[in-house]
Amino acid sequence: MAIEHPGAPARSIFENRPDSKAEALRDLAELWAYREVVFAFAARTVRVRYKESFLGVLWVVLQPLALFIPFVIVLGRVAHIKGGGVPYAAFAAAVVVPWQFVANALSTGSLALVGEGPLVRKVYFPRSAPVAGAVLAAGFDLAVGSVLSVILVAVLGGHVRATVLLLPVMIVPLVVVAFAMSLVLAGLYVHYRDIRFVLPLVTQVLLYASPIAYPITVIPHRWQLAYCFLNPLAGPLDAIRRCVALGQAPHWSYVGASVATTAVVAVVALAAFGRLQSDVADLV
Repeated sequence: MAIEHPGAPARSIFENRPDSKAEALRDLAELWAYREVVFAFAARTVRVRYKESFLGVLWVVLQPLALFIPFVIVLGRVAHIKGGGVPYAAFAAAVVVPWQFVANALSTGSLALVGEGPLVRKVYFPRSAPVAGAVLAAGFDLAVGSVLSVILVAVLGGHVRATVLLLPVMIVPLVVVAFAMSLVLAGLYVHYRDIRFVLPLVTQVLLYASPIAYPITVIPHRWQLAYCFLNPLAGPLDAIRRCVALGQAPHWSYVGASVATTAVVAVVALAAFGRLQSDVADLV
């Protein structure tokens, strides 16, 4: 795997970098310059993940199903949660794949930097590259799973209409949030290995705090916009469900609220990672 980018200046892996937001933004530009390295990390992750797995690419389907089936049985059949005009199975199927992407991106992205410790100690590349590669690898499952989920929603009685074409647009904020959170967790994991124990708790809290098993309408109407501000996953997930399962246009104010918070989270994450990465090579 090629690590040195031909147009990049030589830099020491032990270089202590300034703690500033401007430097963090320059790191983001540098990450783009090293995009071939990011793609290499992502390709290797996907290849190794499925080559060493007995079921291979079938895990793209089995992971969301493991979440989808309990939702349908417990919440749809027992708790009788309504699907907003479509069967609850179609209602749930629309968002389990996007949620699984977020969960996988956090679980792999947060550990990616330490996992690449031998490379980090030997050669220079942006410290965010392994994290971006892990998120991009999770995006492979998202791409395949999204196509299958649209088909499943149609089979289960969802209203699949032209609004489904907005699905890629609504996925973008989820990718940004997943990358931003993974950056912070990866930086913290370098210094505090307890993060691997905190991560499942973070994922579980996000699962129940986001409109995945339930519609956003369970939140009182006057609090729904605030809910989307507080949870950057809420607006995009609600929009995906509307576009894919309900055949409706997104609630743009909710999407806008979550996107605004996503922008803040991304800036804070870049600044935080800029501070946390200065001594990575000494600690991984």
